[in-house]
Amino acid sequence: GSGAGSAAQPIATAKPIDAPKAAPAAAMPPPPTGTHILTYFSHRASSRCDVTELLFGIAKTPFQVNRLVWADFVRLREASREGPGATGDPASTEGVSLPNSQLPVLAIPGSDGKVTCVGQNKAIVRYAAKLAGMYPADDILVAAKADSAMDRLDDLAITRWYLAKDAAAKADVLADIVDVRLPPILGDLALMLQ
Repeated sequence: GSGAGSAAQPIATAKPIDAPKAAPAAAMPPPPTGTHILTYFSHRASSRCDVTELLFGIAKTPFQVNRLVWADFVRLREASREGPGATGDPASTEGVSLPNSQLPVLAIPGSDGKVTCVGQNKAIVRYAAKLAGMYPADDILVAAKADSAMDRLDDLAITRWYLAKDAAAKADVLADIVDVRLPPILGDLALMLQ
């Protein structure tokens, strides 16, 4: 029966987890040589690649920017493919590797002459930040905080600035950014840095 003396035995016993052992420091490969090619949309509302361009400048990494209009992107997407036969050269529309069929895409030159294409803006920014020596490579907690800060900055949503048609509209957007959106973001960033 289920008397007072017959307690159910636990199915599994929790054991303390040992402190994580530090991984041996992996040697970072040398930075790629050659020109990186960053491809994104041509309209100025496509500000997502501005940070990447800035970081490449800081890192003194050779790069070029290809900005596409929608029709060119559609042709590129239709012609793109991933796999062993892809050239990864977003400058052409033949044999292009377009991860997820989306932009932006960064073509990274390899020392072996092969090109690797990376999609997703945040992945590209983190890559560029590592090249610029501005991303923590040896402390995952600091890296997580850096990611959190970067993601919080997304909340500025400054796309409206690029879409503003005249000086008065830009002034209204700037006032909103400075007076409404920026103060809580700066407060959050200050807390993250403590």
